[in-house]
Amino acid sequence: MKKLLILLVSFSLISFIFPEPSKKLNKILKGNWALVPAGDVFIAGNKAKTNDFYILKTEVSNLDYLRYLSAIKNTTAYAEALPDTTVWTEKPNLNNGYTLQYLRYPGFRLYPVVGVSWSQAVNYCKWLEGEMNKNLDAGEKVKVRLPTEQEWIRAARGDNHAAFYTWGRPNLKDGKGRYLANCRIEKEEIFDSKYDKHIITANVFNYHANTYKIFQMNGNVSEMIDKQGVTKGGSWLSQPETLKIENNQNQEYPTNDVGFRPVLTRVMY
Repeated sequence: MKKLLILLVSFSLISFIFPEPSKKLNKILKGNWALVPAGDVFIAGNKAKTNDFYILKTEVSNLDYLRYLSAIKNTTAYAEALPDTTVWTEKPNLNNGYTLQYLRYPGFRLYPVVGVSWSQAVNYCKWLEGEMNKNLDAGEKVKVRLPTEQEWIRAARGDNHAAFYTWGRPNLKDGKGRYLANCRIEKEEIFDSKYDKHIITANVFNYHANTYKIFQMNGNVSEMIDKQGVTKGGSWLSQPETLKIENNQNQEYPTNDVGFRPVLTRVMY
């Protein structure tokens, strides 16, 4: 009887501390954020654990970032938040059209934002956090930030701790020889309209989502984490080998092949 009472009290405390998200928060999360349940993560053979968290299903798109710029347009933060569009004149040397159009042209709305620095990404997360918290009831708040390396790997792998890529299989191509991610592909490689060989980045919803319904954690743009100067996942400019989940890319940015994807945690008080 005593053990049963202890269990009931413990369950009540857990339920009090970690209630279900409110209807308002569920409305915010619905469709855009993937719940990644608590679990183990292995990095270079070392075991770590993560708590429950949510992660954006896609890389932050130009459309997402333009909404942010619009919201802060009349503030002093606007000029500091503008992406560096001249990154398109760098590696490889592309035509000036991307410099002029990539961020604002409607055809690129759902492509990942690039040319953003680590501090700009952090500020975007803070802004998004504030916008979300405005719409939540008192006592329920969220924290939006860049993921830790452990969280990023957990979101990419789930419980498949041996996975090289987010789709779980050890191969970077499907059974027909088509690449499953947007990376550097030689001209003779096989591709079609569904598995497009992209000249640059791709639509953030391209390719197959993983078991958590998260898109393109391998390829497209290498993603910032909370450690400045380190990105994960590889990009459209990366050799296929670089895309493996456990690999880190150590690079300076802003560049045209680095973007970001926030995580969200709940704060109850």
